[in-house]
Amino acid sequence: MVQTTQHADLVSAVSARIGRTIDSTWVDTALAEAMAYVRLLAPCKKATWLSWGDLPLDVQAVVAAAIARFAENPRGYRQETIGEYSYTVGSGSVGTNGPFTAAEARIIASESGCGSSFKTVHMTSPAPLSLEVPEQRLLDSDGDEYKPSGVYWDAPSHANGWQGGWKA
Repeated sequence: MVQTTQHADLVSAVSARIGRTIDSTWVDTALAEAMAYVRLLAPCKKATWLSWGDLPLDVQAVVAAAIARFAENPRGYRQETIGEYSYTVGSGSVGTNGPFTAAEARIIASESGCGSSFKTVHMTSPAPLSLEVPEQRLLDSDGDEYKPSGVYWDAPSHANGWQGGWKA
């Protein structure tokens, strides 16, 4: 079979994983679909990860594994029982990771450096709470300063063992 694909190394990797020769045209179609999901999972690489050759080696390995898995199980069967024959089919809906497992999606996101669903929020700490109560100057009707009788704030200090509080 003559390989017409531009990705002969991908065809070889998929064929080696499944133990049989795979059609290169089918691999090209599967790669196009997988690349769409790669760019979805790594949005910051949408303009740079355009083809198989643009992908880092770890992402190439993940894509090859997903394509090989799809080649072996194109309908996505999850279970098969031989005695009293029965089988279970996948849910029929594609998840947000497309052909990739959750671990593979994390590898793609990690390699991209986009952060994917993990976002960094830069926070600033609030100003420290001050327990100091500013001294108020009370003036009587003549403009003279006076201290009222009753309760006052005793600010924390060395003299009171750093135990400030309201005092009578």
